[in-house]
Amino acid sequence: MTSFVTPDEQNYYRAAALKAGLKLLKAGIKPNRKWTKTNALAAAGEITKPPRAYRKVDIDLAIADLDHWLKQRQASPVIGVQDLPVVNG
Repeated sequence: MTSFVTPDEQNYYRAAALKAGLKLLKAGIKPNRKWTKTNALAAAGEITKPPRAYRKVDIDLAIADLDHWLKQRQASPVIGVQDLPVVNG
């Protein structure tokens, strides 16, 4: 089972799910009742911190920014739970 313990891991998962949800919204599919373009773009703005807030027409830009953000996080080493030393005793 995979668990996301640290805030970095949680933000990474959130960004990946948000990117997939934005792609669905772009195609006209709502992943959930609460997923609107406005709410999803606001959440994307919290992660990517753009110079100005995303508007509904900026959905492609938000997807590209989230993709760039995710690739940056993949390149940087993050210590996960599996990397911690095992303590016996």
